[in-house]
Parts: sequence; structure tokens; C-alpha cells
Amino acid sequence: MTLPHNQTSRHPRHWFWTVRQRTIRTLLVLVACCGAWLCQPAQAQQNKQSTQETPSEDVEAEQVRLTYDLGRFEIREIRPTRNETTNINFEAYFAMSPEVSKQDFKKLKHWKHRFRDQVIIAVRTAQTKDFHEPQLLRLRRIILFRVGRMMREALVEDVLFSEFTFSME
Repeated sequence: MTLPHNQTSRHPRHWFWTVRQRTIRTLLVLVACCGAWLCQPAQAQQNKQSTQETPSEDVEAEQVRLTYDLGRFEIREIRPTRNETTNINFEAYFAMSPEVSKQDFKKLKHWKHRFRDQVIIAVRTAQTKDFHEPQLLRLRRIILFRVGRMMREALVEDVLFSEFTFSME
């Protein structure tokens, strides 16, 4: 007896076979998951051994970059048109490019106040949504642009922040 596709068999064996098939499928999936889970530590151990045997050439080739400390910033900005007061606190550093020599770095020491002014201007011109980004990419770009206009060469490669806090009242 054949039934059309839209009707189901009411025979008790049909129910048994569907339950049995579901159980078999579930068991196969569980076995596959357990096998993958058990193989992960073995693969991690093999990767760990291979990294221990061969030292990374990238670590040896990487140079230590000079960082230029700009100090601590505590900026309070009042925007009466929006009825907002923002408090921004952070420490800023410039990561210098590898081409910067020690002599060039020493020459930049007397530019600290100029750099700080540019950072303050960049922070004040930034929009509120720029401070909500997790990596502050837009704020970093604005600061790099303003500092890049001051110098003839691109000596600053990145802006680094530490202890960044942003609050609105």
C-alpha cells in the first residue's frame, strides 16, 4: 500500500523507525563531536612542539620601536547646545617608525607641547560616537593626520592610549 506524500502512515512500526533513525543520527553526531573534541588536545600539543622546535624568525627580525610619551590628558568639554559635559582621561604615546634614529628622537623632545596641543584639538573636534569605538580608530586617524601635518616626514606610525576613560554627564 502506497500513501501519497502528504499523508503519513499510522502504522506503529512507522513511528518506531523514525525514532530509531533519529536516535542513530543523534548518536553519530555525538560520536563525531567527541572524536573532534578528543583530537583537539593532540593537535594543540603537536603545534606546541613544532613551535618549540623551530624559533620564530619574525621575532628576531622585529625591532623594538621607540615610543614618545605625551603624558596624561584630562579633558573636560562642555557642549551647552547639546546639554552635555564630557570627561575624557587617558595617557597617550606615539609609536615611532623604525626609521627614526635616536638623534631624531631627541630633536623631537622639544615638540612635546606642540604634540599635546594637536592631541587636545583632535579630541575636542572628534564626535561623541568616535569615543565609543573599541579601538578608537577614528580618533587615532585624526591625531595622526594633525601630527603628520606638523612634520616634514612621517615619523609617527601609530597612536597608543592607556587608561582611556570617557564619561558623559
